[in-house]
Amino acid sequence: MVELLGKRRLVVCLDEVDQLSDFDAPNVFTRYECCLLLISNDHKALVGMDP
Repeated sequence: MVELLGKRRLVVCLDEVDQLSDFDAPNVFTRYECCLLLISNDHKALVGMDP
């Protein structure tokens, strides 16, 4: 994936994050230095995630 991006930055937007059953999925994107936008209607949706 890094080879495909080169000098470009990838932005990943995940809507309805409170519906995720696997919280390791966002971590995969951060390994490749992607910018994550996490959207949820529940203000406590991200409380259980590691910073």
